[in-house]
Amino acid sequence: TRLAPTLQQEEARPDFDIHMYGKKIVSRVKDEINRRESTCQQKANVVNFQVVTQESEPWEVCRLFLSSLMLCNSKNIVLSHEEGAVTSTDALQIELMEEEVSRPMETFKAPSVADSVSVLAGGGGGVGQLSCAQAQPHQRLPRVPRKAVQNVR
Repeated sequence: TRLAPTLQQEEARPDFDIHMYGKKIVSRVKDEINRRESTCQQKANVVNFQVVTQESEPWEVCRLFLSSLMLCNSKNIVLSHEEGAVTSTDALQIELMEEEVSRPMETFKAPSVADSVSVLAGGGGGVGQLSCAQAQPHQRLPRVPRKAVQNVR
């Protein structure tokens, strides 16, 4: 019963779209860099994480941080902290490397998925084999007869 209000608040929040938050981060970093350049401040493309989270609700800061990790993984940004600083959001810095946000997870197929697709589609390089390169994101695979699946087990 004490958890119900918290769950209701969570349900009222917008869905978490990691790509939308990633674009928001890049946009805010770019805006801050442009603001600095227009006021003749340093030209560095490094921005404090607090600039990105400014005016954000605490629950949204978590989403922004998670999205920044995704951007770091796709080499759009580099996360760092000042030398000797205690690790906190105060010390976290974002360096913009690439403005175009890529979406590598849209076409990613895990090796285990690729192997199961190969086995179910005929395996061994046969005519029925469907490789990861051939499969499109969100593509429905052909139905495999139940008998063929039982033979694989």
